[in-house]
Amino acid sequence: TIDMAYKADVYASSFILKYLEKAVIFESCHHKCIFNELYLMTYELNPFKRATVQEILDYLTNYV
Repeated sequence: TIDMAYKADVYASSFILKYLEKAVIFESCHHKCIFNELYLMTYELNPFKRATVQEILDYLTNYV
């Protein structure tokens, strides 16, 4: 389905986030926690539990 395709893209983005983590300078522990939560949302192995693109956008809208 389309939703599953989007979730595959979300999973792929977790590898990009993991790589970028080494290059990002976090201004506070709060920012680091937001980044970690974003990573966990994208890295969930079970696609039925993995965040959707909309959930990620909502999360970022609320915390950035």
